[in-house]
Amino acid sequence: MAENTSNEQYIKQAIGFQSNIEHHQQEAAKGNLTSHHAVLPKLEKQLSKCLEFCPSYANKTSKEMIEQYEQEFDKEYQNIHLLDCNKSDVDIVKKIYNEKYKKDDDEEESLGAFLLHMLQGKKDDVLRFKSEEEFKNFITDLAKEGINVTVMDANGNVKCYANGQDGKLYHADNNSEVQTHETLRSSTMKYEEFMAVRQQMMDATAAGHNEERASASSLPTPKPY
Repeated sequence: MAENTSNEQYIKQAIGFQSNIEHHQQEAAKGNLTSHHAVLPKLEKQLSKCLEFCPSYANKTSKEMIEQYEQEFDKEYQNIHLLDCNKSDVDIVKKIYNEKYKKDDDEEESLGAFLLHMLQGKKDDVLRFKSEEEFKNFITDLAKEGINVTVMDANGNVKCYANGQDGKLYHADNNSEVQTHETLRSSTMKYEEFMAVRQQMMDATAAGHNEERASASSLPTPKPY
């Protein structure tokens, strides 16, 4: 049984901080002392704050913390997502992120990593968020801006999408609109399968519209009085 489902976000952040600490410790061991030792105290302080809400995760490696999380919550730990959008929208996606969500370098280093890799653009285009809620808000903002996006988990399973037309964000598993209180969930569909299904839906919608127009044009023209 999980310590407390309301503390799940603190646990995820703690795992992110511990993972980040281990990365900087490894870099410091290689001789990169100045930059990595400078950020370690900040990361350790952030980790300590999170562990106040989930003390059973203290004094463990990130691997051990992930194993405990997956056992307690009975689901896979994921902090990495993939974002696909039209190449023409890459700049506006980055603009929205930079204006509303990007942190300064020091703050970004101290975040419990929740990462979003952009499939379009440069290979190092990785957007960082302090929480899953902030990540969801960002994707919702993209939908409202009329950007066609598809979001996948680290395994390539589609979680949600926006069609770029109605300003809404949809769950991939049942095509229902994502509500404010809901979390994003992974579907069983990989990207290629999902896009094929979406294309079928779009074709069916277009065919329906064509039938409506054809039916309307076949109606007799009213005679003037």
